[in-house]
Amino acid sequence: MNFASMDINRGQILKDVIEKYRHNTGTGISAIARKAGYHPTMPYRHFKQPDLPTHIIRKYGRAMNYDFTDQIPEMAQDFVITESPFQEKKITSLEECLAEKEKWKEKYFQLLEKTNQMLQDRIEQNK
Repeated sequence: MNFASMDINRGQILKDVIEKYRHNTGTGISAIARKAGYHPTMPYRHFKQPDLPTHIIRKYGRAMNYDFTDQIPEMAQDFVITESPFQEKKITSLEECLAEKEKWKEKYFQLLEKTNQMLQDRIEQNK
C-alpha cells in the first residue's frame, strides 16, 4: 500500500480542478461530464470518492486538457513500460505505443518459435 497516496482525496482533487476549469471557461459540469463520456450527474458521485480510480480521472483530464499528475503523482506511472527491473521507458505518443507493441509482439513470436523448436527436438529425442 502506498501510504503517501492515503492522504490524497482524488474525488476532491477532481472537484477542485473542475471548479477551476468552470470558472476559467464558463463550461458547465454536465458539459464536462458529457465530453469525458459520463452522464451529466456522474461528476457528483465521483467527487464523493476519495479513492476514485485513475482511469476515470484521466477521462476528465482529456476532456479539460488537464494533467492531474501534479496532484496525483501515481498517475504518471500508468504509462511506464518496464523492459527490465532497471530500465523504464515512458510512452508519450500513440506512435510510440504502437511501436512498443510491435516490438513486444515480435519478441513473443521469436520466443514462441524457439519454444516450439525445443519441443520438437525433445519429441524427436524421445522417439
